[in-house]
Amino acid sequence: MLMKFSGVRIHQFFLVVLSSMVVSFSSFSQRAAADSAIGATWLGIHYGANLSGGDLADRYGFLNHLGIIAGRKTKKNYVFGTRRSVYFWK
Repeated sequence: MLMKFSGVRIHQFFLVVLSSMVVSFSSFSQRAAADSAIGATWLGIHYGANLSGGDLADRYGFLNHLGIIAGRKTKKNYVFGTRRSVYFWK
């Protein structure tokens, strides 16, 4: 089954994708790293839009997910983290 989208929705989709790429590429670290390794903690939110297909598309259609991610990098370069997401649809 092919999904048809109006021109406005496609433009909105690409606007969201391109703006998120600009934010990702323009993010910089807040710490000046010397020659030694440093520890760091991070916290972030994420959103995803999913175009499903097959039986999943028949049941749920367009899926969205929203979540948080948190982690810690130690001075010995070990990385620990967690990510949680919630899926929703119309």
